[in-house]
Amino acid sequence: MVRQPHNEYDRVFAAQLEWWIDAETLLPAQVIENSQYSSETFRFHYERLNQPLSDAAFKPPATAGINARKSAFKLFKQETPAPDEKRFLTIKDGCEGSMSGRLGWSSPSGTTSSGLN
Repeated sequence: MVRQPHNEYDRVFAAQLEWWIDAETLLPAQVIENSQYSSETFRFHYERLNQPLSDAAFKPPATAGINARKSAFKLFKQETPAPDEKRFLTIKDGCEGSMSGRLGWSSPSGTTSSGLN
């Protein structure tokens, strides 16, 4: 990736992302990211593959012992969206090189969201 600045006093920025794939398993072995000020290497080690996960792995944590009031865990202030409001959940699973999850809403007055990038 190369970013050409629009301001004549900015520098050109270049970054490189390398994916190393294991030829036998076709799984990522490592990812190397080179950017303007750093180089990072991420290595992947697999202990167990293609083993089924139990249903318990997908259950949310128990709420015993805490104040589990319904109103304390609402995603949005009001249950039903306003007529001009749009709610969204954006998930990027990593297949294109980035993983994130974002939840939010937008309306004519603006957009707000929260998540992990």
